Amino acid sequence: MKIYAIRNDNYSEVASYLIYSKAEKQFAIEITQDADEWKTPLLIASFLKRNITTIDPFHSKEWVKQRIVPTDRQNLGQILRDNGLKTYDEYELLILGNGRCAQDDHYIDEIGFGELPADIQERMNKRIKSAVPLGNGQYLVCFLDGCIKKCNIFEISRDNERLEGVFRLYPSEMDNARPLTDGYGFGWGDDMCILYPSLYSKGTDLPINYSELTSAIKNSLVSSAEAGDILDCSRQYINELVRKGRLKPIKFSGKNPLFLKSDVINIRYTQKS
Repeated sequence: MKIYAIRNDNYSEVASYLIYSKAEKQFAIEITQDADEWKTPLLIASFLKRNITTIDPFHSKEWVKQRIVPTDRQNLGQILRDNGLKTYDEYELLILGNGRCAQDDHYIDEIGFGELPADIQERMNKRIKSAVPLGNGQYLVCFLDGCIKKCNIFEISRDNERLEGVFRLYPSEMDNARPLTDGYGFGWGDDMCILYPSLYSKGTDLPINYSELTSAIKNSLVSSAEAGDILDCSRQYINELVRKGRLKPIKFSGKNPLFLKSDVINIRYTQKS
């Protein structure tokens, strides 16, 4: 992840920051909570007016595209060759010009995560660590700060008319979210997404943290070999229990079934009684 302060020649304050993931070629923009809209680039200011401080990848890329040579520029191939580029790459072109353009006096300056303002660091520490789809638009979302929340995608999308319209027509799409790079949220296509601040603020808190959840999962599942140890039996007997429906796998890892430990223990006590 690369981080750039969006600076201006005319004042020292920095109100916005560009985040870039080179692996996914994805941009995002973070704006400080107390930013002055008159000291931010026009497109960024339009989000600030709506009290949006995290800009989605689609519009962040649109800001970048305003500051580089367009794809329809005459003699584009020669321009790329002159700058040592084999293909059109928004990020490389942005870096070549330090993010400068004729529209304003803004430019970009690379910094480290620790140089971000405290409010943005705190915000970004609430990005998504992992997410588990539960079905019917429900997700169990684990955040970087350790919190776990249950998120109802349809309810959270109510402030996004396009997404809400898609979900009303095609409700199954709620379960087809694509994770955005670096935990920025869920996406459906290039320009429709729900970012992590909305998921964090509108999700329902669960009284468990990430460490407790992973520990619970680890201690709840057993393999065929571990089930055999608990029941003091062979793997063939475990397979027979499965065939008769007395023991039901909850997942297969390759050809190896995984069982709930509690189900196996119940069988052990049933055999003894």
